[in-house]
Amino acid sequence: MKSNKLIVAQGIMDPAAAEYRAANLASVETVMDYAIGISIDITYAEAKDILSVCKAMQARLDAGEIPTTDDWYHDFEVPLSLTRGEKIAEAIRGKALEGAEYVTYGDGDLGVPVPIFDAQADFEQMDDDQIGEGTWYVCDKNGRVS
Repeated sequence: MKSNKLIVAQGIMDPAAAEYRAANLASVETVMDYAIGISIDITYAEAKDILSVCKAMQARLDAGEIPTTDDWYHDFEVPLSLTRGEKIAEAIRGKALEGAEYVTYGDGDLGVPVPIFDAQADFEQMDDDQIGEGTWYVCDKNGRVS
């Protein structure tokens, strides 16, 4: 099943609606208005994600690039299909590949070291509303941010 973010973004980027694209991508609020117009409820954060991904793809189109099917999948569909927790988990996975072993996160838990793979699993299972601002930092085993 497609995420609401992906449905909204695909509608905005639909070639049949190209004449309205600039207006729909004018701001986070116009993205939210578009979603309301097609009876989809999205949050401000979701609209912000949609705006960012759509503007990046539009810039490529404006530069004369013809994105491949693979480009659309990896640069458009995947970012709009992942939850915030999954996106953070992906970023943490990237830090693990760079050699990080611990992260610290949470409003009251900053400075508490969490093994990086435990943190990745935590974020993958969280609903977006459980994440808050989703601030996390790479740290050492004592919780000091590097």
